Amino acid sequence: MEIRDYIASQVTFEGLDELQRMALASALSLNIALDGPPGVGKTQSVFAFAKIAGTMVHEKGCSEDTTENQIIGFPRLVEENGATVTAYENGPLAKAMEEGSIFYGDEFNLLRRDKQKRLNSAFDDRRRISRADDVEIAARSGFLGIISYNPTRALSVQDLEDSVADRFVHFHYKYMSAKIEAYIGALKSFDSMASQRPAADAYGIKLEKRAIVMEQGASGRALRFLLYLPDKKVWVNFFSGTPENGIKRSDNTAVGVYYAHRGQERHLFNSARPADETAIAALVQDFSLKVSALFNVIRQMASHGSSALPANVKSIFSGMGEMGQVVVHLPSLRIQSAAVSHLVLLAKMGMDPRLAANYAVELVVNQVCYGKYRERKNGEFANYEIISALAESFGLLIPREATALNTGFNKKVAKNA
Repeated sequence: MEIRDYIASQVTFEGLDELQRMALASALSLNIALDGPPGVGKTQSVFAFAKIAGTMVHEKGCSEDTTENQIIGFPRLVEENGATVTAYENGPLAKAMEEGSIFYGDEFNLLRRDKQKRLNSAFDDRRRISRADDVEIAARSGFLGIISYNPTRALSVQDLEDSVADRFVHFHYKYMSAKIEAYIGALKSFDSMASQRPAADAYGIKLEKRAIVMEQGASGRALRFLLYLPDKKVWVNFFSGTPENGIKRSDNTAVGVYYAHRGQERHLFNSARPADETAIAALVQDFSLKVSALFNVIRQMASHGSSALPANVKSIFSGMGEMGQVVVHLPSLRIQSAAVSHLVLLAKMGMDPRLAANYAVELVVNQVCYGKYRERKNGEFANYEIISALAESFGLLIPREATALNTGFNKKVAKNA
């Protein structure tokens, strides 16, 4: 299926777009939280991914007045044997769980916190939820929970409850560039005039034709990412550049073809074949030890600021004075497990190991700094900058001299070192 009305624009440093990222999380049975300002394409990306996966979306717009019954299941009067009785009908979450499809909770942070926590069992390893009539709903294979919210810098304003946030991998959506925004706006205007659809080149942007292939087998869902080379008229593996055949949709195979904004993000053909199990095991060991050490430092900074840090870590902030308590979402084993599972899957698919590790630790940073925590300041720097610099010092992030968010922080560190 070709997705003609969607251009993937949220492309990471490693070259992965938002639809590929959703496919990765879905293949790993991990739920997704989308944060970012209004109008950056969060909802559109959910429905575009559903088209690719060939599945339904059961949507619920959330507010302070939304009840758990409206999400899980609600009572209604029905006639039975000539009498009127109360029966329960599944809400959007229970429907998605029973079908093995997508539940999408829009503006999920507006739910009251007790209502958010009430849904936790659906989004963790239990994958179950009880309706008010004590009927338990179990999630079928393929169930995916996606929530979205517009973050705020004010801690006093309601945001995701921390235990809820821990059950999702977090994608941060940014405003599009002016050129890509103008192009997508033009595409929508010309939907009914296919012959007059504007060319990307006329807007000064570069697009890549990509495909996601999800094959359901006896051992689970296999995932492939493909890239079309127009000069050679051939589909190749997204990571290795080797030619690929067979992207036809069948009963057991979901295929989605779409365009993504190329931009300046890093996308390289980086290996001839996927890493073997021995190499992956060594990669996981190194990554896990470094991430655990990073978690320990983050927890120390959350409790005592920079004053209690080991000398080698404290030197990162040399010349900047003592840093106060860093208010973030405290990292957990659940966060680490999600990162490691992404690392393993990407390595098996053929992504360069360092890029795979970089992507995995970005998931950690985005979860620790989700929503309201991301731009909260400690001195003159935001939490995201501080945690990213720490991750870089542990050898977990590729240096980003040209990355806007980190440039100011890194220059300050270099100046004061």
